[in-house]
Amino acid sequence: MGKDAKEEDMNFWDICMGEFCPESSKVDVGTLIRKLDDLAFPGFFKVFEGMLYIARTPLMLDNLIKTDNDIFPHEISLGKILGYPNCCARNIQKVGEKNIDEHNSQFNKSIQKHSFLDISRYTQGVGLISHVPCSPSCKISLRQAYEFYCSLKNAVGTQKFCDWRNDVIKYFAYSEKHP
Repeated sequence: MGKDAKEEDMNFWDICMGEFCPESSKVDVGTLIRKLDDLAFPGFFKVFEGMLYIARTPLMLDNLIKTDNDIFPHEISLGKILGYPNCCARNIQKVGEKNIDEHNSQFNKSIQKHSFLDISRYTQGVGLISHVPCSPSCKISLRQAYEFYCSLKNAVGTQKFCDWRNDVIKYFAYSEKHP
């Protein structure tokens, strides 16, 4: 009997997070590719112009690379591929791709630390969503963050993954008690 979709998702993320987080931003692309190969990674990856792209299918991978490197504005189409709420992708389109980091900084100042939408520690591997919400009260972003938080609480994996998971759960536990 085959694995169900949730089990496959957990195995996929166990490999990604168990091996690469929270130090993922410190691992060079060559090392990362060797680890993915060694693990018989259940997805597809390609380096393009110094960036490592990862997707579940070759078609998704090609679409992701093409969209991300389009010379025309692509915030909405890239947001759709990555599963971001439409309202957030539209907001980033207004902000402009080159201004995302400054917008992210301003957003982080507008929300309470440890709230489910807190993305201030995302680059250190602590975050429940991977996009800048359109507002501190974006219901879709809040739902995505809460759903990931709940699934993370039950996730199992390598010791490294469990250590990371526990750090993330601890960081966001305040939000669960004070929605």
